[in-house]
Amino acid sequence: MFPLTHIAVAGKVLKRETRDTVLGSMLPDFVSYLGVGRNLGHEMGFDLYHYACEYDKTYIDLALGVLTHGTCLPGLDTYADESYHGEDMGFCFQEGRKIADKAQRICNLPSSMALWKSHNIIELAFDAMTAQRSPGVGRCGEEALEKVDDSLCAFLGRYLGVKKENVAEMFREVPKQFSFDGSDHRLMMEKFLGSLKRRHGIVGGDLREAVAFMEEAIDIIKPQYDGFMEEVIPLMEGSLSPYID
Repeated sequence: MFPLTHIAVAGKVLKRETRDTVLGSMLPDFVSYLGVGRNLGHEMGFDLYHYACEYDKTYIDLALGVLTHGTCLPGLDTYADESYHGEDMGFCFQEGRKIADKAQRICNLPSSMALWKSHNIIELAFDAMTAQRSPGVGRCGEEALEKVDDSLCAFLGRYLGVKKENVAEMFREVPKQFSFDGSDHRLMMEKFLGSLKRRHGIVGGDLREAVAFMEEAIDIIKPQYDGFMEEVIPLMEGSLSPYID
């Protein structure tokens, strides 16, 4: 999922929103900036939790936020990406499969990337729906990012084995790749097409068509959104309950 949905789900599962639960809920998608692979970033929550318990309990909330995001307990991306209802792919991939051909054409994707990127468009649709259901969620994320400080960067730097300055740079730069305004579908798709160019050298996507396509994806997600959340949030609460105060 994209940031707005991770922030909102973390708040519901943990029954609180602190700077660190919010930052942790986004962190697995941020750490690739530091050279941490996708799988490791999504599997690190439990290890980070034990590290915080041993070395600095101040950051347990950060680790709990990571656990809501990733795949090790499982968190939200287990159900969105990895496995859902017995299929060997998550909900967003299952729904993305239905629109992969159209995503390939509109975004000028190679066929090998069509499913991967169509699942991202489903995730964008989730963020748009989350913004409707939880007004202010984007500002919550922005405020947490504004409160990143030297102590937090030093803690994560020690855990990840990188300089704290690199962690601070990650928190400055990576959020620019995402839209925290879930009502601005054009901006969301501008950033998505921009990521295709920046990360993969893919250009030629049609922004006007892409915005209309994202709104079609929202129509796909709208009747399923509440049911998906009502199903997976209790599952996550059950997995995390031994670790939540």
